[in-house]
Amino acid sequence: MNDQKVLTFVKSTSSFKDGEKYDWSAALNSIPEGYRIQDISVSVATIYRGLGASKTPSHDVLTLTVFLTK
Repeated sequence: MNDQKVLTFVKSTSSFKDGEKYDWSAALNSIPEGYRIQDISVSVATIYRGLGASKTPSHDVLTLTVFLTK
């Protein structure tokens, strides 16, 4: 029986409105009944536009990975 699950949520800041911050509470509220959080990992990757010296940051990609156990 598999008593572990991994949920991954991804959000790009390119879809944010000015000043908006991403709220992870909706993602965390989607944990299946009977499971509890074992560990959480958050990562941020910056996406660049252009090449060489002309490249500039375009947006960030935020990833929340939640490791669950029963």
